Amino acid sequence: MTHQELRDSAMRLPIRDRAALVMELLASMDSSESDDTSALWASLSEERYEQYLKDKRSIPASEVLYKLAQRLES
Repeated sequence: MTHQELRDSAMRLPIRDRAALVMELLASMDSSESDDTSALWASLSEERYEQYLKDKRSIPASEVLYKLAQRLES
């Protein structure tokens, strides 16, 4: 099965099954990848915080979560 076929199959799963699959995949990553990922998240969050301090603009979490739910349901 190719990456594209696997992705297409996963996207046809009900949302709860997709969420469970995501959690299992994330848990399966080894610690060295986790360390790299943590460093990337830290860098990204610092950049976003600096941008927020500069612009003083933010999107309410409720709006972000609503848009995310809409995308996941489609």
